[in-house]
Amino acid sequence: MPIVTKANMDEVKQWEPIMKGGIQPGTTATSDESARLDNQVKVASNTAFEYYSKIYDLKFQAKLTKKQIPYGIGALSPDGGIWFYQDKPIMMIEAKHQGALGNAIERWYKNMYIARVINPNITYLTFATGLGVKQGGPIYDTLYIPHDGEYNVIRAGKNTAFLSVEAFELDKLVFWIKRAFVATMKGITND
Repeated sequence: MPIVTKANMDEVKQWEPIMKGGIQPGTTATSDESARLDNQVKVASNTAFEYYSKIYDLKFQAKLTKKQIPYGIGALSPDGGIWFYQDKPIMMIEAKHQGALGNAIERWYKNMYIARVINPNITYLTFATGLGVKQGGPIYDTLYIPHDGEYNVIRAGKNTAFLSVEAFELDKLVFWIKRAFVATMKGITND
């Protein structure tokens, strides 16, 4: 799909409905695809966590409390939750689905920033789908700098993003979450 411009807007409208800014009355910010990805990431995170919590002294939280957030301002509730080791958040797992237009990815920056203030070496793992992940799309472009232009690779202690236009398979999500955790623990324990 091409980058959206005024010249090709009519063509793009055929592929995806254009929404007015913000959430409109009677609507939600969640599409079916977004809800499916959120659920898959939650299930995959829980599956991987159950496996590794038998080996390591891990704790899981669905969201941070106000006391855990610097200055108690804001909220952080990543779709795949937050993994703690020795009472320190070491991995947060996020899901983002976005079409060629929209701003769903903008909240990612706020969440990542809060996470990095709490632990500068946290693995911030993001799974993103939809037309917005294509080069020139809003997810691809927004995440490019904080990921050093590296997608679909594990970057322990850094921002890691897996991008796919199509939905991810659950077993792949579990596999990547497990690999990200192992790499994160290797960095923490120097194993």
